[in-house]
Amino acid sequence: MSTQSSRAAARLMLSPTVILLLIWMIVPLVLTLWFSTQRYNLLYPDRSGFNWFQNYTRFVATPGFLEAIGNTLIPTTASRINSMWSLTNGTLPSR
Repeated sequence: MSTQSSRAAARLMLSPTVILLLIWMIVPLVLTLWFSTQRYNLLYPDRSGFNWFQNYTRFVATPGFLEAIGNTLIPTTASRINSMWSLTNGTLPSR
């Protein structure tokens, strides 16, 4: 059994690693969200700036968007069903 002081010491020793991992995960996420709201074209670098959600609205309005969502959901759903089947029956379906 661990004492209160040994648990506190363990947390203190783990905290630099946990903080570093959080920074390692959060910084790329924030930068991705920031860059996704920027307007930048390498052919016209002077036409850059913040365009809020225009990138997202243009992406969703693309004709192939719904097809891409379907192409993503079908294999994902099939994989989930396969995983649930193998967990309940203890076997994988034969190929």
